Amino acid sequence: MPRACNQSCDRCYSIKERCSWVEGSSQCMRCSRLGFTCSKTRQAKKPGRRVLSAAALQANRPNTRSTSLLPRAFPSAGQINLIHHWMSNYETFDRFLLGPAFWPRHCAALMTHLEHSQSVLEHAYLASVLSATYSAENSRHTSQPADGLSTVYRHASTALRSLRELHVTDRQQASTCLVLGTNIMLFAMFQRPENVFTLCRQTLVLVRPVYDTIDGPDPEDFFFLTGTMMLEMVGSLIHGAVPALRFRPPKSPVYVDRYLGLSTSLLQLLHRVGELNSSLSDAVGPNVAVNPMASRDLDGLESTVLAWQPDVPENLCSMFSAVEIAHIFCQVQAMRLCALLLIYRLKIPFGMHDAPARAIAISILTQLQTTLSVTGKAVKFAMLPVLVACVELTTETERDGWLSQVPELVCCSRAYGLFIQGAIRAFWTARDVGVVFRGYNISRFTACSDDRSRARSKDRNESGTSLIGGTAHI
Repeated sequence: MPRACNQSCDRCYSIKERCSWVEGSSQCMRCSRLGFTCSKTRQAKKPGRRVLSAAALQANRPNTRSTSLLPRAFPSAGQINLIHHWMSNYETFDRFLLGPAFWPRHCAALMTHLEHSQSVLEHAYLASVLSATYSAENSRHTSQPADGLSTVYRHASTALRSLRELHVTDRQQASTCLVLGTNIMLFAMFQRPENVFTLCRQTLVLVRPVYDTIDGPDPEDFFFLTGTMMLEMVGSLIHGAVPALRFRPPKSPVYVDRYLGLSTSLLQLLHRVGELNSSLSDAVGPNVAVNPMASRDLDGLESTVLAWQPDVPENLCSMFSAVEIAHIFCQVQAMRLCALLLIYRLKIPFGMHDAPARAIAISILTQLQTTLSVTGKAVKFAMLPVLVACVELTTETERDGWLSQVPELVCCSRAYGLFIQGAIRAFWTARDVGVVFRGYNISRFTACSDDRSRARSKDRNESGTSLIGGTAHI
């Protein structure tokens, strides 16, 4: 029934948030927006000043004892300095950026956002830097504080609470939301890679209402966007979900992205592939035909990919080093072949006419491995090409040879590389038992992470993730 008094609801009261109501509504605006149950069960306080008991008066006297052992509710000066040191170190972002040429602009954007929105972003920044540091120290087998990981989780939990309570209404808030959500995702990249998809999806869902209204968004306003979209697209494919956000190209047709280089113009096409994967991958069996409309769509997408050419800036050779250019064009070829392979497997189920798909897959993996061998660095954001290519391997020799290289080719973090390995094994398991299926919704057959059955839940897609007591529940 409509609210009949001026008291806050129980949820807003407990977290000391403003409780705003629309006249005649049965829910406050915050509970309605976040999908919470809005109720007021506590009793109203009596008007006037309360009479304090002797014990309460004693408790109100100044306390001269030290409180230095109490848990801090905010980052210390040392932790803020750690953030600045982390952001000034290129090696921190070497596994994500295509090359050093993108680093000064990326570092400046991170600093600017922290200065403008420190209270919102500081815990997310700390969660990402401390998780990366903890992971690096663990890989080197160096000594670490006993409570180091619990501190990382506390920062991540606080940051996630901020993300879930964020109300995005304009471009600046959308940009801040993207930075906040991506840094929480980076924490998951190192500590809980099975949660990367959910965190990316939650962030993109929050950004979408504003982003979709912008004509030709400035890439610098949403500088984490393309990387987050690629990670979410991987999860969408293996869960059979429609990707959360459709990429809107910038006004300048010639743009080199810090994560996807010259391949960003393929993102809209890959979004359509994701939509078709969601609708077609429920079909299991060799005799299930694709409906005529979807078949025409797939043929048109295939023709578009075959004719696609990236827009190359005239001064590309003066803007980037030889290594960066090699990575940019290897990424272009891998992404093009990946798109063709995705389309092929939506047209032709796994287990049927496998030879052409295997040829494309070996070409993808060979190009990525050759570039890694020549330059000493893996091509960035190649997790989707690596996944769809490895799925096509059928012999034990090929599988053993390529599976061990997956973490290095995926590049983002060893934990996320091992997660992709697990997804590849899940595909192989389904194929080896003789299942003939179309598309990439492997969650139908076997678990690729802790709780795949809830991956397509609307509530999770819209409301996102919760970190409670240092553990992520996805």
